[in-house]
Amino acid sequence: MKKDIIEQATKTLKNDLSKTQKTKEVIEKMVQALNEHRIDNIGDFFENNFNWFGNFGCGTKIGLKEFQQNWQVPFQKAFSEKVCIDETRIFEGEWGAAFGQQKAIHTGTFMGIEPTNKKVKINYMDFWHVKNNKIVNNWVMVDFPNVMKQLGVDVFEGEGWEKFDNKKNKYQCHLDQNPIEDFIYQITQEIWENKKVENIRKYYAEDVIVRSPSITTFDCDKVVEATYKTLNQFPDRELIGEDVISCGSIDQTYLSSHRILSTGTHIGEGVYGKPTGKKVIYRVIAD
Repeated sequence: MKKDIIEQATKTLKNDLSKTQKTKEVIEKMVQALNEHRIDNIGDFFENNFNWFGNFGCGTKIGLKEFQQNWQVPFQKAFSEKVCIDETRIFEGEWGAAFGQQKAIHTGTFMGIEPTNKKVKINYMDFWHVKNNKIVNNWVMVDFPNVMKQLGVDVFEGEGWEKFDNKKNKYQCHLDQNPIEDFIYQITQEIWENKKVENIRKYYAEDVIVRSPSITTFDCDKVVEATYKTLNQFPDRELIGEDVISCGSIDQTYLSSHRILSTGTHIGEGVYGKPTGKKVIYRVIAD
């Protein structure tokens, strides 16, 4: 018996491929606005009557007002200092897609779980449909069960299919590896998040020149000293690498530029004055 052929990808049959760059610009600006925690004027990027389709546990929001009140507001109440990091983006015509993770702190009730003040990673996937420079449809998958697991609640009660995984397998993402990019990310995490400040001496020349808006130094000891001072002011400082661009060879001379989103809590005295206890988010570019 011959089976009927199921028509595929019907929503993209009339995709206008000439709109790729415009779609890219809209999505990039929208994600930046989300990282600025904008709610009232997020309509700069979404149509008033757009549709937001989430997986079970997230719900469906019809129209801009529902998206603001029934998604953005409760999300930001549950998770403060939320930072969205698209790890991969793809654009084609009027369509865009991404997957990535949000980093946040659980400071409000979430799925009945009282605030724990734990740092969490919230994995997601997004598909956007853009018309006339605004998002008209948004399909979303947010991994809330994984977030709950980080907060000590297993919604599958041990019956998740991870039990079928081969524990000997190690996760490998088969991408073209850039040794310069890997090196920059590695030493940044090692020095800041892992607090191995003295390892700066392994990676910086003794007479390294460091130019910043406030001062130019010519001594590795000054770099170490400045790092300690910054960590004293922001002990929980986290440097989220958004991108590294480079040219040259890791074995010889190369140039790189590292764009970083930095977060931290101001609890130590220093160049920013007496401690305020405030959370800060700011960008850094290191060449």
